Amino acid sequence: MLYERETELARIETAVRRAQEGRSSAVLLTGPLGIGRSTLLQEAGVRSAATSRVLRANAAPMEQDFALGIVHQLMGSLPAGDLTLPGDQETGGTTRPDHPGDLPDPGDQGAPVSEATLHGLRSVLAEACATTPVLILVDDLQWADIPSLRWLAYLTRRPHGLRVAVVCTLRDGDPRAQHPLIRDIADAADVLRPAALSTAATRALIHHHFGEPADDSYAHACHETCAGNPSSSGPSCATWH
Repeated sequence: MLYERETELARIETAVRRAQEGRSSAVLLTGPLGIGRSTLLQEAGVRSAATSRVLRANAAPMEQDFALGIVHQLMGSLPAGDLTLPGDQETGGTTRPDHPGDLPDPGDQGAPVSEATLHGLRSVLAEACATTPVLILVDDLQWADIPSLRWLAYLTRRPHGLRVAVVCTLRDGDPRAQHPLIRDIADAADVLRPAALSTAATRALIHHHFGEPADDSYAHACHETCAGNPSSSGPSCATWH
Protein backbone atom coordinates (compact mmCIF):
# COMPACT_ATOMS: atom_id res chain seq x y z
CA MET A 1 0.00 0.00 0.00
CA LEU A 2 1.40 3.38 -1.06
CA TYR A 3 0.72 6.61 0.79
CA GLU A 4 1.79 10.15 -0.15
CA ARG A 5 3.66 9.00 -3.27
CA GLU A 6 1.42 10.63 -5.88
CA THR A 7 4.11 13.14 -6.89
CA GLU A 8 6.75 10.48 -7.53
CA LEU A 9 4.33 8.26 -9.47
CA ALA A 10 3.21 11.23 -11.56
CA ARG A 11 6.84 12.03 -12.45
CA ILE A 12 7.46 8.43 -13.49
CA GLU A 13 4.26 8.40 -15.53
CA THR A 14 5.48 11.57 -17.24
CA ALA A 15 8.71 9.79 -18.18
CA VAL A 16 6.68 6.90 -19.61
CA ARG A 17 4.53 9.30 -21.64
CA ARG A 18 7.68 10.95 -22.95
CA ALA A 19 8.93 7.54 -24.05
CA GLN A 20 5.65 6.91 -25.87
CA GLU A 21 6.25 10.20 -27.70
CA GLY A 22 9.78 9.17 -28.66
CA ARG A 23 11.66 11.11 -25.99
CA SER A 24 13.80 8.92 -23.76
CA SER A 25 14.45 9.93 -20.14
CA ALA A 26 15.62 8.56 -16.80
CA VAL A 27 14.36 8.77 -13.22
CA LEU A 28 16.36 7.92 -10.10
CA LEU A 29 14.52 7.17 -6.84
CA THR A 30 16.83 7.70 -3.86
CA GLY A 31 16.44 7.47 -0.12
CA PRO A 32 17.18 5.41 2.99
CA LEU A 33 16.26 1.80 3.64
CA GLY A 34 12.51 1.36 4.05
CA ILE A 35 11.37 4.62 2.48
CA GLY A 36 9.48 2.71 -0.23
CA ARG A 37 11.71 2.90 -3.31
CA SER A 38 11.13 -0.72 -4.35
CA THR A 39 7.38 -0.44 -3.80
CA LEU A 40 7.29 2.64 -6.01
CA LEU A 41 9.22 0.78 -8.69
CA GLN A 42 6.79 -2.11 -8.54
CA GLU A 43 3.76 0.17 -8.74
CA ALA A 44 5.27 2.03 -11.70
CA GLY A 45 5.60 -1.26 -13.55
CA VAL A 46 2.01 -2.24 -12.82
CA ARG A 47 0.66 1.10 -13.99
CA SER A 48 2.68 1.05 -17.22
CA ALA A 49 2.17 -2.58 -18.22
CA ALA A 50 -0.82 -1.84 -20.45
CA THR A 51 1.01 0.71 -22.62
CA SER A 52 4.69 -0.24 -22.39
CA ARG A 53 6.96 -3.26 -22.42
CA VAL A 54 8.31 -3.48 -18.87
CA LEU A 55 11.83 -4.88 -18.37
CA ARG A 56 12.88 -5.50 -14.75
CA ALA A 57 16.12 -6.24 -12.93
CA ASN A 58 16.98 -6.54 -9.25
CA ALA A 59 20.61 -6.04 -8.25
CA ALA A 60 22.01 -7.98 -5.29
CA PRO A 61 25.32 -7.83 -3.38
CA MET A 62 26.10 -11.50 -4.07
CA GLU A 63 25.78 -10.97 -7.85
CA GLN A 64 28.09 -7.98 -8.30
CA ASP A 65 30.76 -10.20 -9.86
CA PHE A 66 28.35 -11.47 -12.52
CA ALA A 67 29.33 -9.18 -15.37
CA LEU A 68 26.37 -7.89 -17.40
CA GLY A 69 24.06 -9.62 -14.95
CA ILE A 70 21.61 -6.71 -14.90
CA VAL A 71 21.63 -6.57 -18.71
CA HIS A 72 20.83 -10.29 -18.82
CA GLN A 73 17.92 -9.81 -16.42
CA LEU A 74 16.54 -6.94 -18.49
CA MET A 75 17.00 -8.27 -22.00
CA GLY A 76 16.80 -11.98 -21.38
CA SER A 77 13.01 -11.68 -21.30
CA LEU A 78 12.76 -10.15 -24.79
CA PRO A 79 11.25 -12.36 -27.49
CA ALA A 80 13.87 -13.89 -29.78
CA GLY A 81 12.57 -11.92 -32.75
CA ASP A 82 13.40 -8.65 -30.98
CA LEU A 83 17.08 -9.43 -30.48
CA THR A 84 19.80 -8.44 -32.89
CA LEU A 85 23.14 -8.60 -31.14
CA PRO A 86 26.68 -7.60 -32.17
CA GLY A 87 28.55 -10.36 -33.90
CA ASP A 88 32.24 -10.58 -34.66
CA GLN A 89 33.68 -7.21 -33.65
CA GLU A 90 36.42 -7.49 -36.26
CA THR A 91 33.95 -7.91 -39.12
CA GLY A 92 31.22 -5.70 -37.69
CA GLY A 93 28.69 -8.44 -38.37
CA THR A 94 25.48 -9.06 -36.48
CA THR A 95 23.75 -12.20 -35.36
CA ARG A 96 20.13 -12.93 -34.53
CA PRO A 97 20.02 -15.51 -31.74
CA ASP A 98 17.72 -18.52 -31.69
CA HIS A 99 16.40 -17.77 -28.19
CA PRO A 100 16.35 -14.78 -25.79
CA GLY A 101 19.19 -16.14 -23.69
CA ASP A 102 21.75 -15.53 -26.44
CA LEU A 103 23.16 -12.35 -24.95
CA PRO A 104 26.87 -11.52 -24.68
CA ASP A 105 28.48 -14.06 -22.36
CA PRO A 106 29.11 -12.80 -18.82
CA GLY A 107 32.80 -12.45 -18.14
CA ASP A 108 35.28 -10.94 -15.75
CA GLN A 109 33.72 -8.10 -13.78
CA GLY A 110 36.87 -6.05 -14.19
CA ALA A 111 37.26 -6.64 -17.91
CA PRO A 112 36.52 -3.59 -20.06
CA VAL A 113 33.29 -3.51 -22.04
CA SER A 114 34.01 -2.43 -25.59
CA GLU A 115 32.27 0.47 -27.28
CA ALA A 116 31.00 -2.01 -29.89
CA THR A 117 29.31 -4.11 -27.20
CA LEU A 118 27.72 -1.07 -25.56
CA HIS A 119 26.49 0.15 -28.92
CA GLY A 120 25.24 -3.30 -29.88
CA LEU A 121 23.23 -3.62 -26.68
CA ARG A 122 21.76 -0.18 -27.26
CA SER A 123 20.79 -1.29 -30.76
CA VAL A 124 18.99 -4.30 -29.27
CA LEU A 125 16.96 -1.93 -27.12
CA ALA A 126 16.30 0.44 -30.01
CA GLU A 127 14.85 -2.43 -32.01
CA ALA A 128 12.75 -3.63 -29.07
CA CYS A 129 11.19 -0.19 -28.50
CA ALA A 130 10.63 0.63 -32.16
CA THR A 131 6.95 -0.33 -31.99
CA THR A 132 6.26 -0.41 -28.24
CA PRO A 133 7.85 1.95 -25.68
CA VAL A 134 10.03 0.27 -23.08
CA LEU A 135 10.11 0.91 -19.34
CA ILE A 136 13.36 -0.28 -17.73
CA LEU A 137 13.16 -0.83 -13.96
CA VAL A 138 16.36 -1.48 -11.98
CA ASP A 139 16.12 -1.92 -8.22
CA ASP A 140 19.11 -1.24 -5.92
CA LEU A 141 21.40 0.31 -8.49
CA GLN A 142 24.21 0.52 -5.91
CA TRP A 143 24.64 -3.26 -6.16
CA ALA A 144 24.66 -3.54 -9.95
CA ASP A 145 27.71 -5.05 -11.64
CA ILE A 146 30.10 -2.55 -13.19
CA PRO A 147 29.64 -3.61 -16.86
CA SER A 148 25.87 -3.20 -16.50
CA LEU A 149 26.35 0.20 -14.86
CA ARG A 150 28.59 1.17 -17.75
CA TRP A 151 25.85 0.25 -20.21
CA LEU A 152 23.13 2.08 -18.26
CA ALA A 153 25.32 5.20 -18.13
CA TYR A 154 25.98 4.83 -21.86
CA LEU A 155 22.25 4.51 -22.45
CA THR A 156 21.21 7.54 -20.41
CA ARG A 157 23.83 9.71 -22.13
CA ARG A 158 22.52 8.70 -25.57
CA PRO A 159 18.71 8.97 -25.41
CA HIS A 160 18.19 10.18 -28.99
CA GLY A 161 16.09 7.84 -31.09
CA LEU A 162 14.91 5.67 -28.21
CA ARG A 163 11.39 5.25 -26.82
CA VAL A 164 12.65 4.27 -23.38
CA ALA A 165 12.06 5.35 -19.79
CA VAL A 166 14.71 4.18 -17.32
CA VAL A 167 13.73 4.15 -13.64
CA CYS A 168 16.27 3.03 -11.02
CA THR A 169 16.38 2.99 -7.23
CA LEU A 170 19.45 3.90 -5.19
CA ARG A 171 19.88 3.39 -1.46
CA ASP A 172 21.44 6.15 0.60
CA GLY A 173 24.52 5.36 2.65
CA ASP A 174 25.98 2.56 0.56
CA PRO A 175 29.60 3.33 -0.47
CA ARG A 176 28.93 2.20 -4.04
CA ALA A 177 26.26 4.86 -4.39
CA GLN A 178 29.17 7.24 -4.99
CA HIS A 179 30.62 5.24 -7.87
CA PRO A 180 31.42 7.52 -10.87
CA LEU A 181 29.15 5.52 -13.18
CA ILE A 182 26.22 5.90 -10.77
CA ARG A 183 26.92 9.61 -10.54
CA ASP A 184 26.84 9.73 -14.36
CA ILE A 185 23.41 8.12 -14.33
CA ALA A 186 22.21 10.48 -11.59
CA ASP A 187 23.44 13.50 -13.54
CA ALA A 188 21.32 12.44 -16.52
CA ALA A 189 18.24 11.56 -14.46
CA ASP A 190 15.35 13.27 -12.76
CA VAL A 191 16.29 12.54 -9.12
CA LEU A 192 13.37 11.96 -6.75
CA ARG A 193 13.64 11.56 -2.99
CA PRO A 194 10.43 10.25 -1.39
CA ALA A 195 9.73 12.07 1.85
CA ALA A 196 8.93 10.56 5.22
CA LEU A 197 5.24 9.93 5.79
CA SER A 198 3.11 12.46 7.60
CA THR A 199 1.27 11.59 10.81
CA ALA A 200 -1.95 11.23 8.80
CA ALA A 201 -0.32 8.74 6.42
CA THR A 202 1.18 6.83 9.35
CA ARG A 203 -2.30 6.59 10.87
CA ALA A 204 -3.67 5.28 7.56
CA LEU A 205 -0.87 2.71 7.33
CA ILE A 206 -1.61 1.48 10.86
CA HIS A 207 -5.27 1.16 9.92
CA HIS A 208 -4.26 -0.84 6.83
CA HIS A 209 -2.11 -3.24 8.87
CA PHE A 210 -4.47 -3.76 11.82
CA GLY A 211 -7.87 -3.25 10.23
CA GLU A 212 -8.93 -0.65 12.78
CA PRO A 213 -8.19 3.05 13.27
CA ALA A 214 -5.51 4.18 15.70
CA ASP A 215 -6.17 6.83 18.30
CA ASP A 216 -4.19 10.05 18.07
CA SER A 217 -1.69 9.29 20.84
CA TYR A 218 -0.86 5.87 19.39
CA ALA A 219 -0.51 7.24 15.84
CA HIS A 220 1.77 10.07 17.04
CA ALA A 221 3.91 7.63 19.04
CA CYS A 222 4.35 5.37 15.99
CA HIS A 223 5.15 8.33 13.76
CA GLU A 224 7.78 9.73 16.12
CA THR A 225 9.40 6.36 16.80
CA CYS A 226 9.56 5.31 13.14
CA ALA A 227 10.30 8.84 11.82
CA GLY A 228 7.68 8.38 9.12
CA ASN A 229 9.45 5.41 7.54
CA PRO A 230 6.76 3.35 5.72
CA SER A 231 8.42 -0.04 6.27
CA SER A 232 8.60 0.58 10.03
CA SER A 233 5.39 2.43 10.74
CA GLY A 234 3.19 -0.64 10.40
CA PRO A 235 5.34 -3.70 11.30
CA SER A 236 7.27 -2.02 14.11
CA CYS A 237 4.14 -0.67 15.71
CA ALA A 238 2.70 -4.17 15.66
CA THR A 239 5.04 -5.11 18.51
CA TRP A 240 3.35 -2.49 20.67
CA HIS A 241 -0.25 -3.18 19.61
